[in-house]
Amino acid sequence: MKNPAIGGAEPFVRHGVKFYSDKPSWLQDMEGYPITVREPSSKKNLDLAYPYLLRVAHLKKSSATLYVEYCYKVMNKGGMERSADLRFHFFPPLESVEIHEIKVCVKGREYRVLAEDVLVHQVGDNEYKKILSNEWAVQAILNHVEIGAMVHVAYSINMDLSITDNIFSTGYALVTQDVDRLYFFAILADEYVKEHFKSFSDTPGSEKETSSGKQILWDIKPQPVPKFEANTLSYAELVPCLYMSTARDWAQISDWVKDYLATEDTISDDLMPQSLQKILDSKASSEDKLFEVIDWVKEKINYFSVAITQSGYFPRSPDTLLYKRWGDCKDKSFLLLVLLKRLGFTSWLALMDTKKLGDTIPPVPGLYFDHCLLYIKTDSDQFFVDPTDIYQLDPKCIADMANRQLLLIGHPDVLWVHSGNRIEFEYHLDSRIELYFRAKGEHRVKVKTEYRGTACGKVHQETQTNGSELPENYRRFLEKILECELEPKGFEIYEDPRRPVLICRETYNTETLWTQLGNQHFLEIIAYEIQSWIQENFSEKSRKLPMLVAPIHIRQKFVFLNGKQNPFRVVEEQLSMSVHGIDLNISQKNRYRGIEYLVELRTKPQIISPQQWTEVRTALEEIGHRLIFRLDRPMHWLERLSPRRLEIMVMTLFLILILLRLIQIIWK
Repeated sequence: MKNPAIGGAEPFVRHGVKFYSDKPSWLQDMEGYPITVREPSSKKNLDLAYPYLLRVAHLKKSSATLYVEYCYKVMNKGGMERSADLRFHFFPPLESVEIHEIKVCVKGREYRVLAEDVLVHQVGDNEYKKILSNEWAVQAILNHVEIGAMVHVAYSINMDLSITDNIFSTGYALVTQDVDRLYFFAILADEYVKEHFKSFSDTPGSEKETSSGKQILWDIKPQPVPKFEANTLSYAELVPCLYMSTARDWAQISDWVKDYLATEDTISDDLMPQSLQKILDSKASSEDKLFEVIDWVKEKINYFSVAITQSGYFPRSPDTLLYKRWGDCKDKSFLLLVLLKRLGFTSWLALMDTKKLGDTIPPVPGLYFDHCLLYIKTDSDQFFVDPTDIYQLDPKCIADMANRQLLLIGHPDVLWVHSGNRIEFEYHLDSRIELYFRAKGEHRVKVKTEYRGTACGKVHQETQTNGSELPENYRRFLEKILECELEPKGFEIYEDPRRPVLICRETYNTETLWTQLGNQHFLEIIAYEIQSWIQENFSEKSRKLPMLVAPIHIRQKFVFLNGKQNPFRVVEEQLSMSVHGIDLNISQKNRYRGIEYLVELRTKPQIISPQQWTEVRTALEEIGHRLIFRLDRPMHWLERLSPRRLEIMVMTLFLILILLRLIQIIWK
């Protein structure tokens, strides 16, 4: 069968996947590299998918094939809708694609490359640099990103779509040492979606004239909504996925990382902390010093995941970490590796994938990892250490890693290790307090307690109270809310003793909200509130600590049904920052039933004292309170002023009046 969207080109089959292309040169270039196709893990799950959005197109100036994007809805047992977006696209080498714009987010800055002007716009410092090379896309990235970096790339590609001339999407790009072309690692879904979902006809429904020529409109035929499904499905459970890799084997990836680490495995003597040097020079046994160094790295180097402000795929140097005193999993693991090398111990970085539980070997070599451990071998023992303490591993128990697939960087014998038992979370208690307001002056409080552990699974306890049995800080917060003339639909507080989290969640009618806010972005208001709070509530000492503010990422998605654009625009925005070891994430999501705002504050008990956490929590509660108050009516400019600033203004005005009175007396 010919594909009308590709000009009637005959398909060819490679590894069981159909491609529509006249000159698949990019695929020929991949000869000898791992390519595999996996069938869905459970075909019965196909019936649960409800594709209500499907786009089919091809790239204008490339030899690539079909681009498929669809979304589906599922219903859980409680009758609530859950939806997810699934995108399947595979692109050839970058030089064969007509790209209008690329944005690269690295080290907390966003770089924008425009094809028309061949211009790089660095948002952070408003610097502009000209790119003279024809390979503008690759060269522009290399001008700002160090070799070996993993960067987050958002790209706008010109396509013949039935929806719009340009489509905006995101992905990850790896900048290697021999870059002459840049690959986007992604997934392709083709005839399998047609066969099982029957969501569009085999022939185009109509044609549309646009500025870029004719575009084909596909007839969308929605399927019945499934009854329910408790968990949303992943793409691997729905369609066969094509996996490709630019690495021939796992050893190539391991050696690539190892070669870089070999240039950074030293520590300057002037940066070595005295307390750490004392441990290294002590007369204790080697094993005692080993575990003292592990404890020192866990306690003295604060853990902060820089997934958004990613500085690169490789860990930072030990000198940088000892100076900054904070880092993510790979930073802390590499520092520990260098310190143990001084003690004469052999260790290797162990990369693992926590999202898929790490119990399935990836189909082809690639960068599937999101966590880093350290694998240590002594004369009498071997074990894994997690310097971040996320998994609370027993340092002497290698059995914690059963059925885990780990890539050991530079290991002489094996790359993938199977040993021991699966990592299990420690027992901990989650307590959730939900405040619901039905009408003015009326409220109910629901207290949920959840015990989670490997032996008992999950045990839920739920009670309702009027608030008198709540802890003092909750009662104060409840009283503050009740004092105000607010009627929010829901305000939720969530606290985990291991990693306290505060969530402020509000849902409002879309039309009403935009009428009140106009063109002003809600996140700008949040950012102002939080910046004011930081300036007012943090001491001089804490202000000197590093503060990372990630740029706001805006992703827009448009819903199309039956070839017509739905006027409702789905917008997701997120702002993230870290201050004083506290991670703050703010997001906004426009739902069909309103707009949802989520404010999260995350920290660790060992980073700040309980007294500090109480102060931070109280301050954020007030911020959340003010944010909800802002939504109910337009905020006067005086309300934007903090009490401290208002006090300063009043005092200044008072001094001015006194000065004027003195001048009046002298003049007389």
